Amino acid sequence: MTYTWTTAEGDVFALPAPSVDVGVADDTVGTVFDKARRDLGWTTAQLARQAGITASTVGRILNGSRPPSAEQARRLSAALGVDVVAGA
Repeated sequence: MTYTWTTAEGDVFALPAPSVDVGVADDTVGTVFDKARRDLGWTTAQLARQAGITASTVGRILNGSRPPSAEQARRLSAALGVDVVAGA
């Protein structure tokens, strides 16, 4: 399974599903990033620093209240070491 989303800029991205079930109601792009963050043992603030994104924005992405922009997805992916596929 792959999670796909379209950014406000119109870019389409995809992330592979996490290796464990994160729950039907919680299956969002943010939960994939959140699982990777938890797997590393990082806090939201640590991820925000590594990605160069404000902690409040990262929190909203992780809790699913907003999708990441193309640049935010790239930064989060690089910080977490997960692959994001553009144009999926």
